[in-house]
Amino acid sequence: MIIIRNEATMKFIRIPFTELKLIQPLIDIKHIIPKPNLDNGPWIAGGVVLKAYMGQSYHKEYNDHTTASNIIAQIIKKQTRNELDAEKSNSTNHISDIDYFFKNESEFFSSLASMAKLHQKRVSTDNAITYDISYNKRYYQAQMINKHYFETVEDVLSSFDFTICQMATDFETVVTTEQTLYDIEHRILRLATGKYNPDNYLKRVLKYSINGFNPEPGLMDYITTWDDELLIKTIEQAASMVNNYGF
Repeated sequence: MIIIRNEATMKFIRIPFTELKLIQPLIDIKHIIPKPNLDNGPWIAGGVVLKAYMGQSYHKEYNDHTTASNIIAQIIKKQTRNELDAEKSNSTNHISDIDYFFKNESEFFSSLASMAKLHQKRVSTDNAITYDISYNKRYYQAQMINKHYFETVEDVLSSFDFTICQMATDFETVVTTEQTLYDIEHRILRLATGKYNPDNYLKRVLKYSINGFNPEPGLMDYITTWDDELLIKTIEQAASMVNNYGF
């Protein structure tokens, strides 16, 4: 059984941008990316704000993978045949995605036009268009997400699966929840919505476990309800993802 959320701690609050510990890389590029607006969009939200709040490097550097191995072992009820052997990336110039979310199609295309003037498009899918950004010997990826549109920043954050991801910023203020701040401090991986997406669930649990977060009680038990075919497929994808730094 998943822990029942406390409605009071799940309410959205606003804190100063200066409470983020690692803000300089974001400040450096804010003049060459579409300006976020917490009231009307577009919105920068998710993992990149989480990393800034935690003071982590944006570069793709990974911790010991024992936790990921243990999680896979829990799922299949036995030790994995081999420990996941993924060395830390030596790259010092590539960060995780800066995710943009939008109010409507007009805002989306307006932001695309701004990006196209300065940056090279990397890839386009049905869900998002990603641009490469190079500045001051750092390389960024901005992901312009158009899978869904949102009325408010709170709607954006409410769509996220884990509480620790519920952070958005406009370089002046951060929108988040008290639960998010608590879970970051105590390294708890807690579902924000109580809903699961089987296609991404295990991958994202592994991703954040590798980065030091512990699944809340009951979170792992859910996987045992999957049918065998989906379980095996997801484990294989997740293990490959870890070995290839695919997140």
